[in-house]
Amino acid sequence: MTQGFGIHKLLSYFCSYNLLMPKKSSSSKATQSKKGEYSSGHSERADKGKPQTFRQDDAFFRQTLESLEDYAIFTMDLQGIISSWNGGAENMLGYSEQEIIGQDVKILFTPEDVKKKVHLKEMSGSEKNGRHLDERYHLRKDGSRFFVSGKMFALRDPSGKLRGYTKLMRDITHRHVLQETIQQARMYAQGIITTAREPMLVLNEDFTVNTANRSFYKTFKVTKPLTERFNLYQLGNGQWDIPELRVLLADILPLNAVVQDFEVTHTFEKIGSRNILVNGRKLSLVGADSAMILLSFEDITQRKQADQFKNAFIGVASHELRGPVTSIKGYSQILAKHSGKNNDKFTAAISSKINVQSTKLTEMIGHLLDISRIQVGKLQLDKNAFDLNTFIKEVILDLESEITSHTIVLKGGVSRKVDADKFRLGQVINNLISNAVKYSPKANKVIVTLTEEESGRYAKVSVQDFGIGISREDQQNLFQPFSRASNAKTKKIKGIGLGLHISAEIVHAHGGRIEVESKFKTGSSFTFTLPISKNREVIDA
Repeated sequence: MTQGFGIHKLLSYFCSYNLLMPKKSSSSKATQSKKGEYSSGHSERADKGKPQTFRQDDAFFRQTLESLEDYAIFTMDLQGIISSWNGGAENMLGYSEQEIIGQDVKILFTPEDVKKKVHLKEMSGSEKNGRHLDERYHLRKDGSRFFVSGKMFALRDPSGKLRGYTKLMRDITHRHVLQETIQQARMYAQGIITTAREPMLVLNEDFTVNTANRSFYKTFKVTKPLTERFNLYQLGNGQWDIPELRVLLADILPLNAVVQDFEVTHTFEKIGSRNILVNGRKLSLVGADSAMILLSFEDITQRKQADQFKNAFIGVASHELRGPVTSIKGYSQILAKHSGKNNDKFTAAISSKINVQSTKLTEMIGHLLDISRIQVGKLQLDKNAFDLNTFIKEVILDLESEITSHTIVLKGGVSRKVDADKFRLGQVINNLISNAVKYSPKANKVIVTLTEEESGRYAKVSVQDFGIGISREDQQNLFQPFSRASNAKTKKIKGIGLGLHISAEIVHAHGGRIEVESKFKTGSSFTFTLPISKNREVIDA
């Protein structure tokens, strides 16, 4: 007989035949000890009078009762004095049958429950309703507490007269502790969500709203009664039934468990068109039957509008500046030519400086225009297959006419042509070599290395310097616009922090990657890759 046997049926059988009452004493007459232990008058003669089948059933059910080790089952008389005790009760509560028989049942209850007379309320409840159900803490013999799921049944004889009570107990401490832990975790999470400044939602697995914070209600101008317990897609006349959000919840979250900066553009019923960043995380608590989904929202509408205004301004300003700067540069060249004819050294020197500064300003305007194109996705490439070895040699040759402090050493080579935009690629190489020179003022050389990787699928170009290096912290944002290494600012090395960002965008647009390896105060190596020509055209020897 397993514990899966119908407990209620078993108890019903014992209750009907008084089999849960105490075992007979050595005397066939009913007796009561000083402790309150008594016999029911259940005699051997009565057993002998039973049919053989019934006596076998009696023994079978008694044996079954004792085998239920995970259940404590015991009986009490009308005064709550314990009168029988199975093996499961001994295992669970620590009392042997000899120790517990005759004791008041309140010995098993906590002091606070005894004070509230809970044991008496259970007895009266089972008398009135036939049974009484509860879940509460009980005490073991050693004084330790454990959490119990309990049922108390009224015991009546065939005539319906109340004879006593049966208590069935199951230890659910582990489940209870787990539930309390989950509840505490939920309350803690609820506290965080409630006080968070950004709008937040907690969804059940069926996408019904479990809870939302004040910021959500305030931002999207909705109310709690019309939000919680409703399906997300039905909120506000379906204003959250957004295709991109459905993709996020149905396809992305189950696979990744975490989603960051998922952008959604949507027109909401009460707040109009908005650009929203959605961050999502699937929450799975140990022991919980189901998971939940935490969503946080960031309204980036104003930020995007500001970015668009900034980009538009940069684009317009750059175009407007280009004309006057070109004129200044042209006039300075005319002035230089005229001063040369008149042997006017002072004017020649001034016009040369004007020309140099005009060139720098032209380059800066070019950078700003490139940034504007990148921001609006209009950085166009004119790709052609060409010999990278020869091209880089030509770029270095041009730079050497301007750079006298360093020797530029070219190493290695590639065997196949690359698909790239020569003008844009020249920008990248110029920028990396110029930076290598600028940030290694005490060195005297820069090394440019060409190799192939991934079985000849990519050409790799590395530019190495032996300068001030870049800290790990600065490396993280090095390719962001207007980002510069902190030691460059300290050493007052000029720059506005656009060159590496533009170079990175150009490389990415070609389908390559760019990265940096650097050791502080030792030097840096910038490396980028370019795809080899699709037809893998070999460079002529």
